[in-house]
Amino acid sequence: MKVGLLKNFVHYFNLEEGTVLIAVFQLLISGFNMTFFVLALVHTMGIQEMVVRDTEDALEREALEDISSNHLNTKKMDMAHHNATETVYSIYCGLVITVIHFISTILLLYGVLANNRHFMAPWLVVMMTIISALTISVFVVEQGCPFIATLGGNADICERKLINERSKQIIITNTKLLYRL
Repeated sequence: MKVGLLKNFVHYFNLEEGTVLIAVFQLLISGFNMTFFVLALVHTMGIQEMVVRDTEDALEREALEDISSNHLNTKKMDMAHHNATETVYSIYCGLVITVIHFISTILLLYGVLANNRHFMAPWLVVMMTIISALTISVFVVEQGCPFIATLGGNADICERKLINERSKQIIITNTKLLYRL
């Protein structure tokens, strides 16, 4: 079976124009995601500071009122502080992944405009990593897992499979188109 070479993108654009469109679209998405992650990080750090202040107030109140440290409120505050810290770390991971995707997409755009196909390799590596992460997230269905929360919230396995299959189709099509440059 012989596979023909791709000559156009969406039956209208040539491959170079299609690659530029993909790169610009992904730059916009990455920029939006970075803005979202920065805003989420600021909000979560504010919540974390509020929990720390409330914990300190609760400890002072317990010291003044001579209440034992096994008080239920203290345990809840410790759990809230742990959850806030875990959320901050998850947001940092998501922000780093988004920045890496943004940089690799800039390299893809530069490679297309400079007509140098070697700048496509970092973008391909990042996209294959994203496909792998999405595939793993389909099978990790534990509630409250920060990895899943970063990749898609509390979607059930059917919704994740549908989104994951569509993402793989888009990435494979883009990879085939870009490889022909």
